[in-house]
Amino acid sequence: MYLSKIVLNPLNKNVLKELSNFYEMHRTVLKAFPDGEDVKSSVLYRVEVNKKTGVPTVLIQSETEPNWNFLVSNGNRNLEPPQYKLFNPQFKKGQHIRFRLRACPSKRVLRHPDGSKAGYIKGLYEPEEQIEWLKRKGKDGGFSVHSVLTIPEGNIVGYEKKNGKKNKITIFSVVFEGILTVEDVDKFSLTLRKGIGRGKRFGFGMLSVAPLG
Repeated sequence: MYLSKIVLNPLNKNVLKELSNFYEMHRTVLKAFPDGEDVKSSVLYRVEVNKKTGVPTVLIQSETEPNWNFLVSNGNRNLEPPQYKLFNPQFKKGQHIRFRLRACPSKRVLRHPDGSKAGYIKGLYEPEEQIEWLKRKGKDGGFSVHSVLTIPEGNIVGYEKKNGKKNKITIFSVVFEGILTVEDVDKFSLTLRKGIGRGKRFGFGMLSVAPLG
C-alpha cells in the first residue's frame, strides 16, 4: 500500500470548494490514479483540519502508486509538496495498536415502524450505539476494541452530479480514537486495506493505525 499526505492552503478557492463539498474532494483525490472502478474502490482518504491553525491535511491510502504532479503545478493550492511512501505494516495476534477512524455509523432497517418505508439506512447517533457498531465491525474485521473515544462531527453535506442532476448527500460523521487489539491477523490486514463502513468514496472508513509508545 501507499500512504500520501497533502497539506492544503485553506485560502485557495479550489481548496475551499473541495472542503465545502466532499464529492469535489473525492474527484480531486482520484485524479492521482488511473481510471477504473477497481482502482477507485481501493482508494481511502480522510481530511483533517488543525484546530489551532485551520490548515487542512488530506491523508490518502491506496493500493496503486499515486501521481500528484497535477497538484505540484497548481499555483498556491498546497502549502508544501505532496508526500507519499510505501506502507506495509506487519501485525501479530494480540497486538495493541492505536487507531483513528472517521466513519458514519449506521444500520439497515428492513421497514419503518409506520410501514411507510422499507430497506433504508438509519444513522446511529448515541455514543453507546456507535461503539457497539464499531465492536461489530471489529468482530468481522479481525480486531476487538480495547478502549475508544467518540467525537461527533455532525452532519456533513455534499452534492453529487449524476445524470445531469445535483443530488444532495448527507452523512453523519463520527471520529473514533483509541486502542484496538488484533484478533485475526489476516482479517485485520484486509480490513485495513478495505476500510470500515459506508461512505468510503467521500472520506470515510480509512482506518489509521500506529504502534503504542
